[in-house]
Amino acid sequence: MSTKAELQALLERVKAATGPDREIDRLIGETLSAEYQPRNVYRRGHYIGNRPVLLRVARDYPRYTASLDAITALIERELPGWAWFVQKIDVAGNASSADLWIPAQRTQGLRVERCYEQAATPPLALTAAFLSAMIAQMEDEHAEA
Repeated sequence: MSTKAELQALLERVKAATGPDREIDRLIGETLSAEYQPRNVYRRGHYIGNRPVLLRVARDYPRYTASLDAITALIERELPGWAWFVQKIDVAGNASSADLWIPAQRTQGLRVERCYEQAATPPLALTAAFLSAMIAQMEDEHAEA
């Protein structure tokens, strides 16, 4: 399981990003032990017989910072029952915001656990809000203990 400090560092990287970032996707996947697809990486131009030389097997994590489908699948896995909303704020496409919350808390008049973040693109904003929600849940667990 990830630590609060790791998630906060990831959150800062996501907020600073200006577009999709495969390194951030990998870090999120590794931090949350997410599912990945193994991918063979071959050495270009090197063969044994007629077969390319395998360098390593890479872990291909979903593109959380590029795809709303990928980040919403992660939200559904890690935060079941949470609702989300994402929007483009700037018509030039330079800013987006996202909101995550637990719907039952709003309908029951309880204190609403709400995580709102802004970032450069809609997937980045939703990724930032997701990381904020994960951090908030860690804080709640520590407060109860």
